Amino acid sequence: MENTTLKEIMSSFIQSIDIMNFLLKTHHRRVAVTAYHIGLSCNLPDERLKQLVLAASLHDIGALSIIERNQIIQMDIQDPHPHAILGAAMLSSFRYFNDISKIIRYHHAYWNNGISASKSEDILFESYILHLSDRIEILIDHEIGLLDQIDVIRDQIINLKGSIFHPEVVKAFIKISNVDQFWLDIDNLPMSDLLDKVFVEEDPIPLTLDLLEDFTYTISRIVDFRSAFTATHSYGVGMIAFEIGKLYGMDIEKCRMLRVAGYLHDIGKIAIPTEILDKNIKLNQSEYNLMKSHPYYTNLILKNIKGLENISNWASMHHEKHDGSGYPFHITESMMSIEMEIIAYADVFTALTEERPYRKGKDNEVVLQTIRDNFVPQLGETIYRIIELHIDELNEVRYLARTKALKEYQHATFEVKVGLK
Repeated sequence: MENTTLKEIMSSFIQSIDIMNFLLKTHHRRVAVTAYHIGLSCNLPDERLKQLVLAASLHDIGALSIIERNQIIQMDIQDPHPHAILGAAMLSSFRYFNDISKIIRYHHAYWNNGISASKSEDILFESYILHLSDRIEILIDHEIGLLDQIDVIRDQIINLKGSIFHPEVVKAFIKISNVDQFWLDIDNLPMSDLLDKVFVEEDPIPLTLDLLEDFTYTISRIVDFRSAFTATHSYGVGMIAFEIGKLYGMDIEKCRMLRVAGYLHDIGKIAIPTEILDKNIKLNQSEYNLMKSHPYYTNLILKNIKGLENISNWASMHHEKHDGSGYPFHITESMMSIEMEIIAYADVFTALTEERPYRKGKDNEVVLQTIRDNFVPQLGETIYRIIELHIDELNEVRYLARTKALKEYQHATFEVKVGLK
C-alpha cells in the first residue's frame, strides 16, 4: 500500500457508490461538477473547493439508510434533514472528513433572507453552494438537452434567491450559467477527472494501514447503517476476522488486513435495494438472485484499487465454497485461500449471532451446530476448529464490537432525532 494514496481509494469508492447504487444513478457526480463550477465562480480557495467537491460527491449517502427517494428528487422538500444529518454523522468519525461532514449536515439549509445563517454558526458557505447545486440537478429534465433548459432552470433559481438560496451563491451561478461548458460538464465530466482537478498532486496522503482502517470503517457504515439489523455487521465481521487470524497464528499486519476485508466484504450491497435487505420474510427467487450479486459488486468496487488486491479477493469471496457451488464466481477449493475462508467463517459466525428482521440471534450451541452442518462440508474444518475451541473468546470480541458499533449507530440516529426538533 506504500504507493497508494488516500485520493486514489477515495476516488474509487466515491465513483462506485454513485454509479452502482440503485437510487443515486450518477446524481453525486452531477452535483459535484455543478458545485465545482459554482465554487470556482465564488473564488473559493483550493482547499475549500476540494472539501466542497468531496462533500458533493457523498452528500446523499444518508438517504441510502432512510427511504427518502421521493423527498430527495423533489424541488421543495418539506422535511429534508434526516438524510443530511445521518450522512454527516456517518462520515464524522474519519478525521479527513471533518469539514466535509459539516457541509453535508446543512446542505438543505434554506438561506431564508439570512435567518438560517444567524441561527447556527456551523453552517458553512459551502453548504449553501451544495444546496443550490443539488437543486439545480433536480431541476434538470434528463429527457431534454441541457442547453435547451438553461433559461427555465435559471428563472426558477432566481425566483428563490434570498428565500431559499444564498444570494451570493445565486449570483455566482448566474455568472457561470452563461458558459456552455458548465452545462456540458454536468453531463459529461468524469468523476475521476473532477477529483484530479481538486487534489494537488504535490501533496498526496500516503495510505498507511492506520488510515486505511479508519477510512474503510467509515465507508462500511454507508452499508451497515441502512438498517438497524445490520448496523453492527461489517465491524463485527472485521473484528472476528482479526481475532481468528491471530488465533491461526498470522502476523499482526495480516490480521489487520483481514479486519479491513471484513469491513468491506458487504460494500457491494450499495447496489441492493433497502427493501430487499430489510425484508422480514423469505426472499423470492428474483430477490435472492439480486442479493447474490453483492459480492460481485464488492469485487467490482475494490479490484482496481492499487495496494488492495489481496483485500479485494478476500472480501469478494465470502460466499464461495470448496465444491464451486458458492456465488457469484463459483470458484473451487484449489482457488480459495485461508484468508478467504476466514472472512467467510467470520461472516457466518457474526450473522448467526445477530438479530435479523425474521429471527433472533442464536446461542453458542445452535451457532456451532449450524456451522458444522451447513458450512464445514463446504469450507473445511480448519477455521471451524478455531471457532469451536475459542467460541467464548470470539463471543466476547463480537459483544464488544457490537456494543461499539451499536453505540455509534444509536448516536447517529439520535443526532437525526435531535436535529429534527
